[in-house]
Amino acid sequence: PYQEFKQRVDRSPITSITEYKQRPKVYRAQIGPPAWVGAIHKHEAVPYRINKEMLALLEKLQASGRLNPAQIPAKQTKKAIKEAEEQCKLTETFLDEARRLAGYEKFYQRMHLDFRGRMYTSRSPINYQDDQEYRCLIEFAEGVELDDIGYNSLCFHAANLFELPNDLLPTGP
Repeated sequence: PYQEFKQRVDRSPITSITEYKQRPKVYRAQIGPPAWVGAIHKHEAVPYRINKEMLALLEKLQASGRLNPAQIPAKQTKKAIKEAEEQCKLTETFLDEARRLAGYEKFYQRMHLDFRGRMYTSRSPINYQDDQEYRCLIEFAEGVELDDIGYNSLCFHAANLFELPNDLLPTGP
């Protein structure tokens, strides 16, 4: 009742390794890198520098013990003390890296994507996606002064963050 199998006609799933090895390999010509590679390269090409005034302020706050409120745990448990010590080490590592980068005119951030496609900075504790007290150190090395259009765009962004009604948004210069 069954016909003898001679050759695969349909494209049903492959069921064995030998079938996989016998399947012809088809390579598609790639004209250029995918769009996401260009997005990463664009972000990695932005030069930054360390704001030396803010670095001096953070060093002064750390010397006085006010940079890390975790230095003096409210509960004197072993876990709280251990977490406070780890936070102090992280702060010291961060400030060491900031001092090192402050010696350069500009530096660049490496980027990577996670499995969801979100972009993150990598390989440095100093990045603009970190906590507020650390984010204040980073500024554009080649910053430009805002014109009226840029200022209005910044106002619109701030208004969107606070969900202001349209009648309170700036209308022009």
